[in-house]
Amino acid sequence: MRYALAALGFLASSPALAYVWCTLTNVQVQAYDHGGTYIVGTVSGAGFGSIFSLCGLNNDCTSKATDRRTAVALAAQMSGKAVMTFWPGKTNCSQLVIWESPNVVAIVNQ
Repeated sequence: MRYALAALGFLASSPALAYVWCTLTNVQVQAYDHGGTYIVGTVSGAGFGSIFSLCGLNNDCTSKATDRRTAVALAAQMSGKAVMTFWPGKTNCSQLVIWESPNVVAIVNQ
């Protein structure tokens, strides 16, 4: 029993269980000839601007997920709304790295 509790404690503190939601403002969508689609914006709370990939799982820019993420980002850009992004494995928005791809892209209802 003691080992089971120790294992649970380790898993609960594991970075694999870490996640953060980050808001991007001043959103712009960019698409390039190589097939990549990107979202550019200011990361709220972190105070920096960046560019992130909208490509799907494993950076597959031909996936349906890419189409859906791009549609959401374009809708946000056209309406002037912020975008909420979900980042597993991170605990703070300041940990975001250029060209990474969020798991979720959603419009913030303001």
